[in-house]
Amino acid sequence: MLNELIRLLKVERVDDLLVLWAQAHQMQIPAVIDPFFPTPGLWKGELSFGEVAAVWLTFITSQGDHCLSHVQPWVEAHLDTLTACLCKPIRPLDFSDDRRADLLDRFAETATWGKWKRRSMG
Repeated sequence: MLNELIRLLKVERVDDLLVLWAQAHQMQIPAVIDPFFPTPGLWKGELSFGEVAAVWLTFITSQGDHCLSHVQPWVEAHLDTLTACLCKPIRPLDFSDDRRADLLDRFAETATWGKWKRRSMG
């Protein structure tokens, strides 16, 4: 009996996560954001700026909570599901308060939004 393999299972609650992610994917949020907000060179991990924004928007919509401090634990609780949705490895650290604060700082740049508006209208 000691020679038998022990199989560990992990259970994750997905709730509305898959539906919300499908909507974010259909809206092409990363594809819209990434050309105007390139991923900073100092960021580690495989996620782009737009992918972090899309997961954060999924969190906000799912949880009804816009607080920065609650995202990283939520990602950790849904790590396998989010990894499958994004088709790439993610880390809870990809959604740290500092990383999302960087995202908000970049979104506050009015010049970049002007470029987006000119491109979308022209």
